[in-house]
Amino acid sequence: MTVIRNPFDAGGYSLAEMTEAINILPNLYTRLGQMGLFEFEGVTQRSVIIEQYEGVLNLLPSVPWSSPATVGSREGRSMRSFAIPHIPHDDAITAADLQGQPALGSDQPDQLAVVMNRKLTLMRRKHAATREYMEVNALRGIVKDGAGVTLYNYFTEFGLTQISVDFVLGTAGTDVQTKCRDVTGQMEDELQGETMTYAHGLEGGGARGMKLDITLDANIAGMMEAEILAGEKAVTGGIREVADWVKADWRGQVISAGLGQRLANTIRQNNYPARGESLGAASLVYARPNRKRRSASAADVIDAFDRGLMIRSREGFFLAIPTAAAGMKGWGRERITPGGWEKRNGMRLRFVYRRGRHALLVADDARFGRDGLARQKRGRRRKDGILTGAATVPIFVLIPQVRLKKRLDLGPVARAAESRLPAAILRRWK
Repeated sequence: MTVIRNPFDAGGYSLAEMTEAINILPNLYTRLGQMGLFEFEGVTQRSVIIEQYEGVLNLLPSVPWSSPATVGSREGRSMRSFAIPHIPHDDAITAADLQGQPALGSDQPDQLAVVMNRKLTLMRRKHAATREYMEVNALRGIVKDGAGVTLYNYFTEFGLTQISVDFVLGTAGTDVQTKCRDVTGQMEDELQGETMTYAHGLEGGGARGMKLDITLDANIAGMMEAEILAGEKAVTGGIREVADWVKADWRGQVISAGLGQRLANTIRQNNYPARGESLGAASLVYARPNRKRRSASAADVIDAFDRGLMIRSREGFFLAIPTAAAGMKGWGRERITPGGWEKRNGMRLRFVYRRGRHALLVADDARFGRDGLARQKRGRRRKDGILTGAATVPIFVLIPQVRLKKRLDLGPVARAAESRLPAAILRRWK
């Protein structure tokens, strides 16, 4: 006697249990599912209502004192209802699916449980593919079902205008990077005050079957922060490189002019900030000034030789140029002057006019010490008034004015630094 069994009478295949069995099958994640652009939430009704609350963000102007304040505008609210599409799908196991059908890879008959699982998996794949298709069309702004019937046009529903940017990929000279910036710029404009952290670009198959997946997946704030840090590093490094070059060139000119290493070392460089990096970085190359301002500083000397100045006396008719017998220091260790020399040695200087030659300031009754400097001669005088061993020593040579020969040319170096700076910064901006 043939016994016919209904597998659905055995329990475990009620409506609720069958739904559970479908749900616990392995999920088939698609491209959009991996991106996580859509979130799913179950509802108990056949339609959903979306309430739109449009805030208004305006920049506030300044107004005169005691004037009326600006008044805030009311935000608009609107509601839209969307019917949930119903997409059922049924399948059945018939005798043709079992009778005479061997299991895959085996000569044994196919088992009922295996066939049922295969059917459920296929159904799950069909639903997943349909959902993927609807999500792709939703990204385009038009929701369609599996038959290609338009369910909703979001541009019409929300009163939006579709914006398109032609990448012109068939043209060799197209700047794709600029096109991408145009797209992200349009997105930022349409956000109307909101913020975004990344952008995705997806391109499907066209007439030639091209498959292109462009992903702009980067945090905008992070990109800007990284670019600012790179800019700070490039600007600071470029500024300091050019300043080092200027300082080295100026010092080289001073040494080549025979003005000595000591004067060359007075050319200094200050970097701002002293530590760290900044887009507003700067460097100052300068000659060290004399803080006391009692005499000419290194900066004054370098400036004089750079411009070839005419030097005149500020307090008299002559410039007093000390001889080797005068020394370098006067009274109180200050720079030597005729008055300072007299105070230091306790002697009076005598003016000597020489026709056709520079006048002199000489010291009478003087002698040379072991250091080669003129000092007062001590001792007794003879009956004729002559001091034995004393001499008249020239202490200063008096000249009306001196024009320094231009030995330095610092200006062109500073101007050349301006032209070198952009290249120095760009080399470091990576």
